[in-house]
Formats: sequence, C-alpha cells, structure tokens
Amino acid sequence: MSMLMNNHTTPREGGFTIIELLVVSVVGLVVVLGAYQLLVSQSRMLTQQRELVDARDSARGGATLLAWELKSVSASGGDLYAIDPDFLVIRSVQATGVICSWSDTGAGESQYGLRQTSGQFSGTVNDSAMIFSVIDNTWGAYNVTSAWTGSDAWTAGSPVCFWGDSTTAAPRPEAAIEIDTTAALANLEVGGPVHVFRKTTYALSQRNGRWWLGRQVGTSAWELLTGPMRSPTNGGLTFRYYDAVGDPTTNPLAVVRVEFTLRAESFGSVSPGGATGGVVEDSTTTTVFLRNTS
Repeated sequence: MSMLMNNHTTPREGGFTIIELLVVSVVGLVVVLGAYQLLVSQSRMLTQQRELVDARDSARGGATLLAWELKSVSASGGDLYAIDPDFLVIRSVQATGVICSWSDTGAGESQYGLRQTSGQFSGTVNDSAMIFSVIDNTWGAYNVTSAWTGSDAWTAGSPVCFWGDSTTAAPRPEAAIEIDTTAALANLEVGGPVHVFRKTTYALSQRNGRWWLGRQVGTSAWELLTGPMRSPTNGGLTFRYYDAVGDPTTNPLAVVRVEFTLRAESFGSVSPGGATGGVVEDSTTTTVFLRNTS
C-alpha cells in the first residue's frame, strides 16, 4: 500500500524586509544629500558670479564716465582746477548751443540767445563758457552770470533770432546766457558755437557705510554715480598725472596724461564653503591723453 504525502508550502507575503527597506533608505538618503550639495554648490557659484559681474560693471562703468570727461579736458586751457591722487576737479561741459542773437544789457554785460541747444543751462557762480568767434576763428573764455531756458529766455532781454544777414526773424531762442563783459560783442557773431562749463569734482563719497564714485557739480550735493568701491585708504579711486615727457607732475597746467584706477566691490557678499561672507572685488586701470597736448 502506497502512501500519498502532500507537502504544503506557505506562500511568502508581498513587501520588503526591514533590511531591504534600510538599504533603500540609505541609498535614497545618499542620493538626496548629493543632489542637495550639488544645488548648494551651484547656488553659491551663481551668487559669486553675480556679485563678480556687479563689481566688474561698477568698475567699468565708472572708468567709462571718467574717461569720457577727461577726453574733453584741456590742461593748457585751464580745464584742470585741481589734481590730487584721491580727487579731480575739472571744468566739465554742461550745455552747448549756437549763437542766434545778442544784445548789450547796458550794465557791462552782454547777452546771447542760443538755438540748437542741449544740456543744462543754470547760470551759477561756478559756470563759465567757451565761445567760438567766427570772425577771428578763436575760442574765448567768459564767466556766465545768468542763464535762462524756454520762455524765460524770451523775456530775459534776448531779441528774436536772426541767422546770418537775413532780415527775417527766426524762431525765438531756446536758451540764453549772460556773460560778464561787453567786449565780446565785437568778436562774437551769429553762428558761433557755445560750450557752457561748470566746476565739477570727482571723488569717492560715503553713504550708509559704503564708498561710491561720486560727482559734485559746482556746490551742489554729491551725486552717487556707481559702486560700491573700496575705501579711499584701500585704493578705491586713485589718480596719477604725467607731463609731456612722462614724468609725474603736480602742476595742473602741465598734465598731458591721466591714469586712474577704480577698485570696485560687489554690493552683496559671498560665503564660500560656509566661511564668513565677504564682498567680491574687481578693478580696472585706464589711461587718458588730454586734448590740445603735444
């Protein structure tokens, strides 16, 4: 007699063992931590790059502005009022125009109506004008005592504009200036270009604990142009002046070449590798040859 034996195997229930879950959790944690570290590293790198671009733009922008101003300066013409390693005082162009009319005020001054104007006409004690004489082809320097624009120029005493030898009245002046002499009337005629200047200082100016490239026009408040910069004691802005033979000079009338360096800082700070945060710096050095130099 044979015996039939049945072997019954209990089927395994679905799921993972505790060990398998632990392994999966550890692997997942490693992957997440790796991804987090990568994101943190990329974020830190992008922040550093952004702040570097910020500092670089500040340095380049300031250098472009100063170079543009210096290119119109004539040291022999007296455009450099004062030179110093930390600041520069120049005669800066504020407005331009063309003479279209003139008159004698009767008080030892002469007044000129202007057309084709641009810039700002203010007429302060810090204003001067270079006016070209179409009679003898020379430039003359004069002190500007008053200035008007728009309808104020019409009522200030300037006659309507006449062009050349025309007897037909042209449009009214767009602006008018008054200079402190009537002697110019003999040499200045309609068509002569006019450049109005104002004493302007460039230096570092402090605000809210940071230093910025600043500009002071005449005696007005300081304007912040770009920055922040390193402090003056850390070389945020330095000027160097050279004469015709390349030697350093402190004589404003002898300057032929100006070299300046701007050292800019980022507005924000960067914390590399969890260390204490600090600003990112960049610098630029520019050389400018002044006009009317040999």
